[in-house]
Amino acid sequence: MKNLIKLTESICNTYDLVYQGERVYAPNGDVTYCNYAANSVALGMGCTDLIGLMANEIYAKLSLSDGWQRIEMKDAQFTANQGSLVFAVQANAAGHGHICVVRPGLERKSGKWGTVPVVMNIGKECSISKGVNWAFGQLPDFYVWKKSL
Repeated sequence: MKNLIKLTESICNTYDLVYQGERVYAPNGDVTYCNYAANSVALGMGCTDLIGLMANEIYAKLSLSDGWQRIEMKDAQFTANQGSLVFAVQANAAGHGHICVVRPGLERKSGKWGTVPVVMNIGKECSISKGVNWAFGQLPDFYVWKKSL
């Protein structure tokens, strides 16, 4: 629980950049900023692992790094609710991947995947209150930053 306030503040500050002021992370046609938003939240938590990386590169980094641990979707919400930095991420060999942040909150029901964690999603559609099923067409992988555990 030591990082819950820090995590929540980082997520909210990042999401505010979607629609406030210069609309920093708002989608621009087919151009989206999921990687920038994920990096912003990570930096707010003290994690510099995502700087300058695209979503596919982030996926590779998280899956290969000793600093990150893959977790099951069923554990993602509880882990985020404890104040840990958790990402849902998926690579795409034919294009750009996608990443979003599992945020503290209550799980949602999904017709696709049952009970799912709630995420801050920055992409073609942006939301801070929908389940991960709205952010991905296929089930993503979930990773937690070990230093935030």
